[in-house]
Amino acid sequence: MQKAFAYLFLIFIILVALNYFLGQAQEVYNSSTITFNPALSSRGLSSIDFSTFKKGGTGWGYITQGYGKTPYSYLYKSGWHNGIDISAQYSASIRSASDGVVIATGNQDEYCYHRGFGKYIAIKDSSNSLILWYAHLGIISVSPGDIIKKEMPIGTVGATGFETGTHLHFSIFSTAGFSMQNKNGCGPDPVGKDLNPIQYLGTTY
Repeated sequence: MQKAFAYLFLIFIILVALNYFLGQAQEVYNSSTITFNPALSSRGLSSIDFSTFKKGGTGWGYITQGYGKTPYSYLYKSGWHNGIDISAQYSASIRSASDGVVIATGNQDEYCYHRGFGKYIAIKDSSNSLILWYAHLGIISVSPGDIIKKEMPIGTVGATGFETGTHLHFSIFSTAGFSMQNKNGCGPDPVGKDLNPIQYLGTTY
């Protein structure tokens, strides 16, 4: 009797764990939206234009890491990937996803070489109360205070910061409570509520 109860309890625990991980996977990867294409991502985008993330657009095939807990997020101190990674060729032009104002630029490699975001740009999209974060850049073509128009070139993809392949890291934060703070020994870092960029691509942007 005790053995049967133990087996039932073990099965119950397994089912609960399975349900939890399946729920996490659905929330994190939003698999109904992402159609990752290894053949595309291995080549990388020659120019990052967020209009390619419209419904049925080719941009989706270049996402190499999703948002949240991913197979690679254990590499980060927080265990959480606060954006998405978009495979791109080195020096690919990056076009702004929205109108906005540049609120910060910098290079974390000056504080922690190849351990952080490297070169980054933060743009405030006041229309949607969001902060757009672009990282691992090669060239930064804008400065704090610049007025940005949608699809305006703002920089290029590089190989700065912690990365295992050339890509753009793209994050979205709520403006409420957002700030740049020195932490982790990597200089100014974005602090605030990060949001799933996949839920905004193809709609808001």
